[in-house]
Amino acid sequence: MDPVTLATAAVAALSPYLAKAGEAFAKEAGKEGVSIGEAILKSLWGRWRGNPVAEAQLGSFIKDPEAGRLANVHRLVAGQ
Repeated sequence: MDPVTLATAAVAALSPYLAKAGEAFAKEAGKEGVSIGEAILKSLWGRWRGNPVAEAQLGSFIKDPEAGRLANVHRLVAGQ
């Protein structure tokens, strides 16, 4: 069997396993991203406690994290 045919057959045979490995990686990466996001939000809440404007903006972002609300949080971070 020539190398190209052999490689094609190997990729075809392994593709279901490679897809599962990719899904597992994405799932773990997503969990890590959530953990990092939660840590950032916790830090911001601590930093802005007692600042009603900042608390309102952050609370609004958490309830509905659309781009406009994220921009408000960015402005707060830049100004602090």
